[in-house]
Amino acid sequence: MNNFIHFFHKYVLIFSIWFISFFFIISLSIKDLFFKAKFININRLIYLVNKKDSFIIDSRSRKNFLSGHIPNSLNIPFKKINDFDIKKLFYLKNKKIIFIFDSHIYLNHYIKIFINVGFKKLYILKNGLDKWNAKNLPLISKNNL
Repeated sequence: MNNFIHFFHKYVLIFSIWFISFFFIISLSIKDLFFKAKFININRLIYLVNKKDSFIIDSRSRKNFLSGHIPNSLNIPFKKINDFDIKKLFYLKNKKIIFIFDSHIYLNHYIKIFINVGFKKLYILKNGLDKWNAKNLPLISKNNL
């Protein structure tokens, strides 16, 4: 025991870094367990869209949305989410809602609005449209309309 205390005093910085890292990993793991939306990859998105069991909501700005978006997706920008009547989408309550984000800053607030209305099957596309573009999957832009 005395050796452990001596070792701890000698390497306080290493123990501190290890403890903070351990705490950070545990807190992120717990947060993921209680987060109501699941992150999905591009292959899962394609599967859900082809199954016609899902609906895509793009939270990017209107300008980014018009420059290129996934076909049949609805644009509800972050800045407009509080003004949008989510109850208009109640007919989609039994479908899987997939969100496209380009920033995770307001992600929790955005998702919480849908949860409070009663949506339960919520998914978030990992990395936004980056992987979609990398695989050259189809996008609709203002020029295509």
